[in-house]
Amino acid sequence: MPIKLLAFPYLALCNIIQLMGLSSIIILSICSRKALRIVKSVRWNTHIYRYELSRTCLRMIINRGGPINLKFGRHVTTNTFYKLNDEVVKFELEKTPFEVRKGPVLESKNYIVFVSMEEQREIASTVFHNYIVDIFGSCSNIKLHIKDCHFHPPLPPMEALSDTVLSGDQMRTDYFEALLTKYPNQNSISIYTFLDREPNNQIIDGIKNIFWRTSLDYARLALLNFNGNNMVLRMANINNQDIIQFLRDWVSNRKYQNLETISIKSLEDNILNVVEILQEFTVFNYDPDRRPENYEYDPKQNDQIN
Repeated sequence: MPIKLLAFPYLALCNIIQLMGLSSIIILSICSRKALRIVKSVRWNTHIYRYELSRTCLRMIINRGGPINLKFGRHVTTNTFYKLNDEVVKFELEKTPFEVRKGPVLESKNYIVFVSMEEQREIASTVFHNYIVDIFGSCSNIKLHIKDCHFHPPLPPMEALSDTVLSGDQMRTDYFEALLTKYPNQNSISIYTFLDREPNNQIIDGIKNIFWRTSLDYARLALLNFNGNNMVLRMANINNQDIIQFLRDWVSNRKYQNLETISIKSLEDNILNVVEILQEFTVFNYDPDRRPENYEYDPKQNDQIN
């Protein structure tokens, strides 16, 4: 039996809407002007906006409540948070066609919506982002995951971007540079894709935390130009002299004033000579009175994009 939802008292109706999933809220908001007005009047406590962009789809998660703490650099798929059914609702926003696939109403504090971007894909993400902000308000904690870097999907018009994950086979370096030029001072970036050429050596200057799974020949650029807090380099093609230069700049306080931790794993055929590196410095045996045996590292350095 259908329920006349809008006939409920206002406060009760607001409580019901706050329990709904994001896809259901979007569908309700397009039913009528009255429904949209009521949805917008709800006091939303939006903590994080999360976007996943691919060639044909925009996937969004809004975290309402406390943050989800994930280890820095760890890529986690959103499939851990939801199960989908096959019900699809089609509609238009500003003459742009969309499809919303309904997810569960109560699965977790993360609410997911799928939006088709097959048609008018250049403006679809902009239109949808503006609609979301109009309903839920602006959010300073916006996280972006570009899943098909090969297709270089258009970006939503975000005022600021806090964290980025880049995955896929390959990304054009000019697209990578344009992204970091537009959003330079991010909390973190995690790179799982390959670049087609070496980027500008100053492009990562404003990033606080970097996880680069495919650093290869660009590891030296990242290592010698990093000005943030935590860096993880994997598949790094660096040599003894790169490490020596890094350590000299660090211990002399010429660079790396903000550095807290760094982890480098080189390619299997790229063997670093630890003895040769240490010969360049005055080395002391471990003294427990000067330094604790273990460094207490907080793995929750950033709230990574799922």
